[in-house]
Amino acid sequence: MATYRCEVVTPWNTDTPGFNYQGTELDYPAIWTDVTEQPDENLIPDPNAFVSRGERLSEAQMTALEADTRYVVLWSEEEPAQTLLPLRQGQPASAAEVKPPTGKPNAAEHGKLVSDLARLGISGQLVADLASSKTRRANADLLRAKLKALPKAKDKEKA
Repeated sequence: MATYRCEVVTPWNTDTPGFNYQGTELDYPAIWTDVTEQPDENLIPDPNAFVSRGERLSEAQMTALEADTRYVVLWSEEEPAQTLLPLRQGQPASAAEVKPPTGKPNAAEHGKLVSDLARLGISGQLVADLASSKTRRANADLLRAKLKALPKAKDKEKA
């Protein structure tokens, strides 16, 4: 069974005092990594968004994630065959839409990306340099760097 990896814009879930969970981590069990590398004290409160890398997602999970309006998939690809023990898999579904990181989004996909990010409160200068002429990975890297540079929660408390 094919598995997928991807990078996704997701919010932090801070409902449990003292713990911060990636939204994707709770909704789509897989291997998730915060690629913006934010320590808890540096979480960006506004917008509550960062880039997370997911690995070993099933086709069903990838299909559902693409359709989930709480998240924005920046890129996705099928993983090479694994020799690891399988994670708990979801129900089979139609093949997930793959967005190779080395591919460039067409105009419609780019427009949807900007619109989806705006829905999460990410707009203006944060998305100004994203372009359909760049690869999905280049756009993801650019967005990750811009989100990482935003004022942190501890800085906003001082202001």
